[in-house]
Amino acid sequence: MEEETISYMVSDVPIEQVSEDLFNFTELAEKTATHILSYTKPESFVLGVTGTWGAGKSSLLNLMEVAITENCRQRNVKEPVTIKYSPWLLSNRGEMLANFLLLLCSRLSDDTSTNFFLFKYFEKLKSESGITEF
Repeated sequence: MEEETISYMVSDVPIEQVSEDLFNFTELAEKTATHILSYTKPESFVLGVTGTWGAGKSSLLNLMEVAITENCRQRNVKEPVTIKYSPWLLSNRGEMLANFLLLLCSRLSDDTSTNFFLFKYFEKLKSESGITEF
């Protein structure tokens, strides 16, 4: 008979579902999602999630996205567009902004007026920064 080996190692892959939450991030994710969805001012806002490497930032963001989706389904409202953006491998500000704008355009593909504005901004950014390839 084979002995069962117990592993005390934990994967460094971010969780994606509430059922995987071993560190009780779900309540924070749900409360944050509720605050995000209740924001009604015309101005934009920024939400920062900070922590050391491996602290669970990506897992928390994934749980927030789950909570936003569930909240919208329960209220029968359209979900906001979410964009996952990781600029860590880009070398400069121009490259980062251009990469973000291209990603934004791809997520807003149905909104032609916004995409036209973003394309014009992207062209201006390219000419000002001297970036020629992406």
